Formats: sequence, structure tokens, C-alpha cells
Amino acid sequence: MDNATSQVVDYEGVLWLGLHFGLAWATYAQWIMVFIMDLIRIGVRKLKFSESGMYQLADDAKSLSKIPQHLAIMTEDDAGLQDLANMVVWTALLGISCVTIHNRNGMKPDVFSHFVKICQRRKAEMKLLLQINIHNEFWAKSLGTAAGCDVLISSVKCSRHNIVEASRVLCRKIQDGSLRASDINLDVVNESVRGPLPEPDLAINFGGYPSLHGFNPWDMRLTEIITAQSTKNISYPQFFDVLKQFSSTKQRFGK
Repeated sequence: MDNATSQVVDYEGVLWLGLHFGLAWATYAQWIMVFIMDLIRIGVRKLKFSESGMYQLADDAKSLSKIPQHLAIMTEDDAGLQDLANMVVWTALLGISCVTIHNRNGMKPDVFSHFVKICQRRKAEMKLLLQINIHNEFWAKSLGTAAGCDVLISSVKCSRHNIVEASRVLCRKIQDGSLRASDINLDVVNESVRGPLPEPDLAINFGGYPSLHGFNPWDMRLTEIITAQSTKNISYPQFFDVLKQFSSTKQRFGK
């Protein structure tokens, strides 16, 4: 009886061990299949978008009652360059002529150089013929002078620099007699600070909570601000939903 019982116990142990390994491998196989299917789905979606994306965005632009001419993208510090480049190309394809990408710290020269290369690669992938002019800080007065879509990388330091530089210009004009102190008003100050750059029509605040991320509030007097989640892995439908929300907003400008 002891030998028979021992054999039964051994068989049960082997059976349960085999069942455990079988269920474990079935679970792993299921995860692997889901992962492979997700990769295939993403690849097919990207292929379709790369082939017809330009035409899709052109049709989407026609469906909007209004499109911002100047879009401000206010981001958290850890925003991915690939996600920002995608939004730059999307805005250009939708017919937005000016984009300001702003966070507190801006972009270091090496990061900016890498960002420009990513934008050029995405532009080539989307077969975009429109010129994208990307400027890294302090270049606000050169915007609007070239054809295509202008992109300005902004930061708190950039905003302070523009204010200081505008003050110096106004002081020089008063000293040389080309401007009287009594002629300085809000319009003169705004022109000195921003140059030809208009106020943003729309500002997208990424981060999920209300914040300007150091953006000058006096540059956003009439700006429609919409808060969105993180820029991480942002998709075109998510980005376009914000533009649709802006398009359906009635701005009364204090009336």
C-alpha cells in the first residue's frame, strides 16, 4: 500500500507540475500574441497615415470653422522631441502659420539641433512641401518674414530677454528723439516686445492641470486656453480634438 500510495503521490505531483507549466506557457503565449498584434496594428496605422495623412489633414482643416493662425504649445519639461515634432508637422499640414513651443527651460543648443533633424525627418515622411522655419529663442522679430510655417522655441529666459530688449529700444528712441515718452502706449510696447508676432489664438496647456508654464500672461489677453494631458505619445486624433474644441468655441472678447 505504501508503494502504491507513493506512486500515486508522484503521479499527482508530476500532473500538477505539468498543468502549472502548461498554464504558465499559455499565459506567456497570449501576452506575446497580444504584443505582436499591437505591433502589427500600430505598423498598419502608421503606414496608412503616412500614405494618406496629408490628404486626411487637408480634409480635416476644411471641416473646422476656424483655425488658429498662431498656436502656442505649453509643455511640461519632459516633453518628448518626437511628440513635439509630430505636432509641428500636423500644424503645418493644417494650415497654421505660426507655432510657439514653450516650457520654462526651453531647449539647449544640442537638443534644439536634434529637434530640427526630427522635424525634417517627419516632414519628409509626410511628404510635406511647405517650408518649416524653426527658431530657438530671441528670434521673435524674424518671424513672419519667410514663407511657410514659423516655429519659435520659447522659455522664461526668452520672455525676460524680449522685455529687456524692448525697454532698451524704447529708451534709445526717446534719447535720439524719434519717440516721445508721452507716445508710449500699450500698442507701442506690444509691438516692441513681440515684433510682428501676433498673440496666440489658441494655447494648449499640456500637463493636465491649469498652468501657463511661465508664458507671459500679457501675451495671451485674447488667447483661448485649453488644458490637455501629457504630450507623451500624443496621437493625431487627440491633437485634432483640441482644434475642434477651439473651432466650436465662441469668443466674445469681453462683450
